[in-house]
Amino acid sequence: MIATVLLLCFLEGEAVLSNKQGSLEQKPQRRSVLILKQARTGSTWFCEEANNRGLHISQESMLNWDHFFPGNKTMDDFEEYFTKESRLAWVEQSLTRPMPKNPFAQQDGCSRIRKAAAETKKGLCATLDENACAPPFKKEACSDFHGCFHQWSAQNFCMHDSKEPSLLGTSFSYSSEFGDVNSQSVEHAKLLKDVVDKVRKSGVDVQVLTQSRSNVVHWALSKKFHSYKNRDPADKVKSEWEYTKDHSKLIIHDPEKFFIPKLVSASEIVEHSRHVDGGDSALMFYEDIGRNINSTIDALLKLFEPKTTHQTEATFCNNCQNQHPQPPADYIENIDEVLNKMKKYPCIVRQLRHENKYDTFILPYVLDKHGKFRMDLSKDCCVAESSTYIRSIDDYIKSYSTTC
Repeated sequence: MIATVLLLCFLEGEAVLSNKQGSLEQKPQRRSVLILKQARTGSTWFCEEANNRGLHISQESMLNWDHFFPGNKTMDDFEEYFTKESRLAWVEQSLTRPMPKNPFAQQDGCSRIRKAAAETKKGLCATLDENACAPPFKKEACSDFHGCFHQWSAQNFCMHDSKEPSLLGTSFSYSSEFGDVNSQSVEHAKLLKDVVDKVRKSGVDVQVLTQSRSNVVHWALSKKFHSYKNRDPADKVKSEWEYTKDHSKLIIHDPEKFFIPKLVSASEIVEHSRHVDGGDSALMFYEDIGRNINSTIDALLKLFEPKTTHQTEATFCNNCQNQHPQPPADYIENIDEVLNKMKKYPCIVRQLRHENKYDTFILPYVLDKHGKFRMDLSKDCCVAESSTYIRSIDDYIKSYSTTC
């Protein structure tokens, strides 16, 4: 009798174990990506194309939350949403499960919903609980499994069916605010590091991807033309530079002040990301995205094992691929004067003379034995291998000595 009972218990235990194993097989490990970025236009296109393939990367998820407040509400009404703990909680949940663009995106998207909107979105809006998505944002009501609110909240369509995306995540500026912590500090980077570590411990496979610029000359030029296009009154005429009368070119009086800050900015995000996830974390440039969007998404997916898949081809992005695509000389009225003044900065001179906007440059970053990170402005730069679209931060730094 005892032997029979023991046998039944054993078989029952085996059945429970088998059911648990089957359940695990049905729910594969979630994979997510934290994109820390600098190149907003290229990153927006990158996320949209990735999302159109069935991925779920919430775009600009930490930017301008107050823009999406319900009507007649102010920051004071949502004070608890803007604490360091709440904003970090949003990052954590966005790396854990599919989430909308921000805590207010569903309300904002539903308040402006149009007749042409997808039936799925109409259905979600009909059942929206306005009070359900609040810090620490762990309730399922915060989720966005259809991708209706994670690229831009007013989109009419939903980006995919209610299925587990092969890859989820969030994208925002690396210097996004978390309370009163200095956004350029090591402490700021550690806050993100702690979130990434916490999500990994929960069982999610998280990759950190940095998106920066390597062609700083084109970056500086595009920002000035873009500021004019958007009529930024504080950025039309400065003592260092001005537009020609027809606004087709720039006259750069002080090229050192015009270009060098961009080299510094390019190094700052790489150093910051290295503090977040170490030298093995991934690095992608705006130039990689512009050169071949399909290959950059493939490179992202290859960071994960087993490999995730996509099906659709990329569309042409006029805003990225037609945004000042000509050589720098076509946009600088006094190019000879600028070249002469920048002779002590060989990398800037090389980029001023370089014709292809979408070549990725290997910049002269230096990492000393104490881990201090800087850029050697006295050194030249060179063009990287065009078939590489993502590399680790430390491999990129080391490639200078072997390639340049």
